[in-house]
Amino acid sequence: MLCALGSVVVSQAGSAGPADGRPAPLDVVIVGDSITRMHTPYLRSAVAARGVRNVEFEAQNGRRTAATYVASGETAQYIRSGVSVVRELRTQGIDPRLWIVQLGANDVQANLGCGCDLVAAADRSIGRLLDAVGPTARVAWVTTSYGAVAWQANAFNEALRRRAAVDPRMTLVDWHAATVMHPDWFIDGLHPNATGAVALGRLYADTVIELLYTPPPPPPRHPPAERLGMS
Repeated sequence: MLCALGSVVVSQAGSAGPADGRPAPLDVVIVGDSITRMHTPYLRSAVAARGVRNVEFEAQNGRRTAATYVASGETAQYIRSGVSVVRELRTQGIDPRLWIVQLGANDVQANLGCGCDLVAAADRSIGRLLDAVGPTARVAWVTTSYGAVAWQANAFNEALRRRAAVDPRMTLVDWHAATVMHPDWFIDGLHPNATGAVALGRLYADTVIELLYTPPPPPPRHPPAERLGMS
């Protein structure tokens, strides 16, 4: 099922901390859904191969960007939003050099048939998560590739592109563009198979290296949502 439910997975590979025994600051926190959860080993391996090992994954099947909800099934499950997870991590003092966000597919599925402006709806959710990470955090957001509802997924990606165009904190990891000619990389049109997971890991690693070793951009002078006129 494209929005299959599962438990939260939080895993960390830490590097040695400072001499006083405190843990080293995290380089990267990855907040995702079932795509991230299924392929954490591939993603971790790809990033570690480039020398970045102080990474934490926080992924849950069915996760949406800004909406927390209870999903029914054999047992009801509490699906925490990306926004709530980021807020909790920041409350714990976690302030990584880079956030990677792989969310959007479940937002797309939730909005099917809503009759709403899909780009505007996506923008509101994206804006809430960017507010949660803070004004100076660097964010790399993975675009959505969702063959069964390509038009709706493209609306979410359009909202991401508009945000990235006006917010210097934000970089797109264009998974959608990478997969356009590769339907063979998927199990079901959304979740990558082993070949697709290797390709996704390569994108993650390239993005992490690029962003960790370039100077951070200055914070925006005005809130991005204000300039978009969509909040």
